[in-house]
Amino acid sequence: MAIKNKIRGFAPSVQFALGGQYMLLNYLRTFYNECRESFHLSPRRSGAAKANSTAGFTLIELLVVVAIIGMLSSIVLASLNTARQKGRDVRRISDVKQLQLALELYFDSTGSYPAATSALTTGGYISTIPKDLSDNTDYPYDQLGSGTGYEMCANLESSGSSVLGTDSTTVTAGGLVTSEADTTSCTGAANRYAYNVSST
Repeated sequence: MAIKNKIRGFAPSVQFALGGQYMLLNYLRTFYNECRESFHLSPRRSGAAKANSTAGFTLIELLVVVAIIGMLSSIVLASLNTARQKGRDVRRISDVKQLQLALELYFDSTGSYPAATSALTTGGYISTIPKDLSDNTDYPYDQLGSGTGYEMCANLESSGSSVLGTDSTTVTAGGLVTSEADTTSCTGAANRYAYNVSST
């Protein structure tokens, strides 16, 4: 009898506790549904569906990644183009210095500078005549004073080259080299920068 009374007295407490949990579960379920609708979340899939599917990226994530890759590619390409221009200019300056050395050897041997740089290979002063990397043409060269001097030029692609501030600033009219201005090419064309050298 005593046990039955205790059970009857305990039953309302159990019902209250279970009722509170049921109310809490209903509240959480309602909150979850509201959040799902607010953020446009897809319904939860079953365990079997999750096991059979693989995780993927959303469209926004893919667009962000593509945008980042695009920006990085443009930066790298711009830097690469600048580096290539400077590399070609370094080669041009080196070619001119090789020609100058060969011209001085020719002058020491013959007492005059040649009428054309092609004469340098005949006497073995240089193995091959270097050419401009852009158009595969000879560097403009002029013999001055019937062999007493010369002037030569290379068209650089970078206006910031340090050699432009120390090159020759005079040009003799009537030859292949027609411009000494650092803002144009040896023949006056735009977007090139004349690196002039001479025997004097």
